[in-house]
Formats: sequence, C-alpha cells, structure tokens
Amino acid sequence: MSSLGDLTVSAFLDAVASDDPAPGGGAVAALVTAQAAGLAAMAGRFSIGRSTGTDSATIDEIVAEAERLRAESAPLADADAAAYEAFLAAVRLPREPDAEGRARAVSTALSAAADVPLATAEAAARVVELAGQLVVDGNPNLRGDALAAAMLAAAAASTAAVMVAENLARTPDDGRIARAAKAAAAARRSADAALGRFGVVAEEVLG
Repeated sequence: MSSLGDLTVSAFLDAVASDDPAPGGGAVAALVTAQAAGLAAMAGRFSIGRSTGTDSATIDEIVAEAERLRAESAPLADADAAAYEAFLAAVRLPREPDAEGRARAVSTALSAAADVPLATAEAAARVVELAGQLVVDGNPNLRGDALAAAMLAAAAASTAAVMVAENLARTPDDGRIARAAKAAAAARRSADAALGRFGVVAEEVLG
C-alpha cells in the first residue's frame, strides 16, 4: 500500500470509510496531529517578530517545533496501519500445533501497536501547548487558526490514548496506558486554557 500521506484527501477519506479496518482511528489521529501542527506553524509564521512571555519559547522556536512535530506525526499514520496489519497476521497464525507461540505473537503485536498511538498522543499534547501559546502571543488575526490547532490536537491526543488503552487491554498495568492518559489530559487542559482566552466569543460559540 502506498503511503497514506501520498493519497489525495478524497482517496484517504475513501480508505477510512472502506470495509478495511486500516487505516483506522490511530492513523486518523496521527494525520490530525500533523494537520494541527501545520496550522500552528502557519499561525506562527504570521506572528514572527512579535514578542512572547519571558518564560515562553520565541515565535521562531514555536514554528520550528511545530514543523518538527508535523514531520514526525504524519508517518505515524502509516506506522499505525502497518502495526495493525502485523497484529492481523499474528491473529491468523494457526492455533495448532503451537498455540502458545501464536498467543505470544499476538501479544507482541498488540504491544508494538501501542507504541504508535502513544507517540501520537505525546506529539499532539505538545502541539496543543505550542498552539495555545500562539493564541496568547501570536498574530491576533490568526488566533482562530491557533485555537483550531489546539482543539484538533487535543482531540487527536484523546483518540490516540484510547487506542493505546485498547491495544494494551490484556495488560492493564502497562505503564504506556498511564503515559498516554497523562498526555491526553494535559492536552485537554491546554486546549481548555486556550479556549478560555477567547472569552465571551468562545462561550457564545461552544457554551
């Protein structure tokens, strides 16, 4: 299969809506994270030259990190689809004569599949932070785009955290579940804070 990032938007949407389970939620979350990072980078570019808080990154640094996160997140969509295919291959192994070997293969595939959405959740949480800073310190004309980046990335972080928990349902004590949940919670807090900076406008639109 060609890279999901090389598909047209229409073709990608068709792939998501098809009767093939991959690409699924994890791949979509990865691409939403990449898109949110792109929005943050764009809002940052229109904000270069503006000052930020003394404890905050410079606008140039925000743009550079947003671009890094965009570049890192997009390939996670393909990685997620590949991890799911590896899981399916393990599930399809014959139960006999090596049932234990098959069980180990399935467990290994599920564990590996959890790493991808975990990376997405943590990247998305950082995108929310960057976008939130642009809501405060960026170009006022791009505040809506910065807020959109924050809200989209927060949703992607929560989605990815769900995928981590699902993949590790057989091992509920795995620390990656807590890491993903922590990233998602931090993303939601940062997005709520960014939304709050819109004041009455946000209240009227979103309640």
